[in-house]
Amino acid sequence: MKKTLGILTVLLCATPMIYAQADGNAAIESSDVAMTSNGAVKGYVIASGSCGKNVNYELYDDYTLRIYGKGEMSNFLSLGYFEGEVNPALTSSPWGKEQCVKKIKAVVIENGVTRIGKNAFSPCTSLTAVTIPNTVTSIGDEAFRGCSALTDITIPNGVTSI
Repeated sequence: MKKTLGILTVLLCATPMIYAQADGNAAIESSDVAMTSNGAVKGYVIASGSCGKNVNYELYDDYTLRIYGKGEMSNFLSLGYFEGEVNPALTSSPWGKEQCVKKIKAVVIENGVTRIGKNAFSPCTSLTAVTIPNTVTSIGDEAFRGCSALTDITIPNGVTSI
């Protein structure tokens, strides 16, 4: 009986956990990686939270920032970029804490988000690529201020206000 219980415990601990994400995709999670059911790997989440009334974020260990939900992102205060100096303590975006703004390399905004908030990614000095879906219709003031490494961004036709 003890041997059977021990084997069962080992099997349960080694089995990945399956759960449903807010975006409707089933995901398989192990201790260090989450994988969607279609095989796309998402790294380990190091920070997450709200960035709007119905909009959330996840920051992955490769410093990709995922914004998802339905509606508008909040506006943020950013005094963190002054004459080329970056001070994350002076930015109110939730991913600006703990020097993350200096490390974020990519931002993926998913369908459903309708507005990018003021100063949203200021001053993400390592940001090189941003994916903006067609659902975004407005981009707030100075959303990309100080993003000196930004080389890849496509603004969809539906954006009517920048």
